[in-house]
Amino acid sequence: MVVGVVGILSVMAVTSYTHYRKASLIDIAAENIVSQLYELRDGVKFGEDVSEGSHCKGLMFTGLVGGQIQKFNLPYEGKKSWADGGWTTSGCGGEMQFFEFDMDDLVSVRGLYEGGREIAECGVMFAPPDGNLVTMGCDGASELEVLLQYGEAEKHARLIKIDLITGVANVDKNIK
Repeated sequence: MVVGVVGILSVMAVTSYTHYRKASLIDIAAENIVSQLYELRDGVKFGEDVSEGSHCKGLMFTGLVGGQIQKFNLPYEGKKSWADGGWTTSGCGGEMQFFEFDMDDLVSVRGLYEGGREIAECGVMFAPPDGNLVTMGCDGASELEVLLQYGEAEKHARLIKIDLITGVANVDKNIK
């Protein structure tokens, strides 16, 4: 009898711990993405690490099967030229350099949504000198939603909402 009660309590404790662990890991992963986004913006805006010249920096989100997130840099030229009776400015261009984005192996991008429809990929980039937000592969919607999932269970998911006008990002834990 006592062994049965201890066994039941042990199973309940392990189940609760496992649920708590998965929820904590997906929370950390989602907050890390938001933090990295702000760090890239501030690095561009305040000119950190300019030993090799200025760069446009951002995150590339891929939402299809095996979705992932990558950091990237693009060289920034900042040239002004007179054309057609007015000044034009060129900025980010050249070859894109990708860097690994460190996340738990079981955390993945389950979907990318823009304006309520699923999209394949979208890049969120910040350009010098003011850290202005520029998107790549997005169709001009005002918000990008990145759905993260831990493992195969849908109950361990978080939705990151990125305002593509202001660059403000939030994590929504209440996904239905």
